[in-house]
Amino acid sequence: MESDTTTAVAAEPGVVIGYSAAVELTWILMSVLGKHTSADEAEVAALRAEHPELVARVASFWEDTAWWGELLVIADRTGTLLDPEPERLFARLLEGVGDGPASLETESDEDRAAVLARLERLGGDARLRRRYVDLLRELWAAAEGRFGSPADAEATVVAWRERLAAGATPLELLPEKHVARRPEWAKSVRDATRNGTLVLSPVLCCRGGHIVAAGGTMSIAASAIEQDSLAVRRFYAGEVAARLKVLSDPTRVALLSQLACEPMSVTELAALYDLAQPTVSIHVRQLREAGLVVARKEGGRTIYSVPHDRVQALLDEAGDLLLRFCRAK
Repeated sequence: MESDTTTAVAAEPGVVIGYSAAVELTWILMSVLGKHTSADEAEVAALRAEHPELVARVASFWEDTAWWGELLVIADRTGTLLDPEPERLFARLLEGVGDGPASLETESDEDRAAVLARLERLGGDARLRRRYVDLLRELWAAAEGRFGSPADAEATVVAWRERLAAGATPLELLPEKHVARRPEWAKSVRDATRNGTLVLSPVLCCRGGHIVAAGGTMSIAASAIEQDSLAVRRFYAGEVAARLKVLSDPTRVALLSQLACEPMSVTELAALYDLAQPTVSIHVRQLREAGLVVARKEGGRTIYSVPHDRVQALLDEAGDLLLRFCRAK
């Protein structure tokens, strides 16, 4: 899970959209325990197979069978619910679970009691908090990159914001069968919107979603990879274009091809292609900044060359982004 994911942004008064490490972790926890359906069951199975001892520790950490809703409450209390990386959440959690409401009216009586008991235990036991954080940190590392990329979450934020700007309500952003769209929750969602406490989070490890009254906020999460919107397609088009921009100039591509076949200096390239040396220098610098060209010193000369795997990686990455929406469907 890379840190370069989307920043939480206000979508309209009362609604905030942003990727949440706490929400993602909660879904990963429940997916590896088989309590929720993941967006990629094959990756969940692989994670379990590669880290059986870690999964066993997750399964045995709490004696009860409630879901890990306390993590959302802690993130809400510590102001880290919309942090895209979990380290600040972990640091705050090591200090304590924070103060604040935890009404959890969206949960069953059994789960509510279990979560409140967990919060009390974590709040009073620093060693337990350390074990808890160590487990979460290890799981986050094990799940890194398995369920999608920051681009997926950011594309969903773009799509949600566009639809809100066009007049959609928060509930209309969600799939038809999302739990938050059930009649019994509609009023709670409207109230949270009016009160300025509604948080929408795209989730990579998710095929469904949740609605949780975490305390100070109403957390609603939905899959980050099931958005069918022109905004998503435009987002990925921009990502592909940005990656391929370095190849948009024919002269630059010719120089790249030449260096891929035979390392040369800027002077040699300029003479071979009958170009001004400053022009070649600019092109080579742009190729180096894109990571496609490397340099080495030979006496007083700088010789440039092209690692073939880097060019292939650029093309593969662009292709992956171009087809990502199709695969997600």
